[in-house]
Amino acid sequence: MSLAKNNKVIVLGFIKSAFGVKGWVKVKSFTSPETNILQYPIWNLKKKGVISKVSVEKKTEHQASIAVKLQNCNDRDQALLYSGSEIFVYEHDLPNLEEDYVYYHQLEGLKVYHLKLEDSNLLGVVSHMFDTAANQVIVTKPTADSLDEKERLIPWLTDQVIINIDLNNKVLIVDWDPDF
Repeated sequence: MSLAKNNKVIVLGFIKSAFGVKGWVKVKSFTSPETNILQYPIWNLKKKGVISKVSVEKKTEHQASIAVKLQNCNDRDQALLYSGSEIFVYEHDLPNLEEDYVYYHQLEGLKVYHLKLEDSNLLGVVSHMFDTAANQVIVTKPTADSLDEKERLIPWLTDQVIINIDLNNKVLIVDWDPDF
């Protein structure tokens, strides 16, 4: 099976290894919070270019990690075959979010402008986001039109730093000191 060009793939995590001897696997989730990956009862898996669909039969959180029992996976040897598989969904299968919420992948590529600078106020484009203990952080990469050549780490603090998100025009307005 191949991925259709118009079906954007969103990687939710991957299968780390077998867990126990009864067909369970340990999962590394990229969702926020990590347990949100368990909201998907059917997973698309990709390993070495091969795509398959599996149903999640049982799920548990075990000592700050996530483990699942996949349908028709009944022993450790079968579970090991899934190790290293990416877990993904197609963008159109993601649940709709409440107003004022966005998925991380929607922010990637947005141009980041400073609210108050009058001249060149383009700080860069969103490369990706990551979580810290305190908050989420946007990583911006400079472009040819940017104010300077700096990569910036901008905290995701709504109404303080994040002023406006315009997904249609691919623009993010921030109030963040460009010297940081």
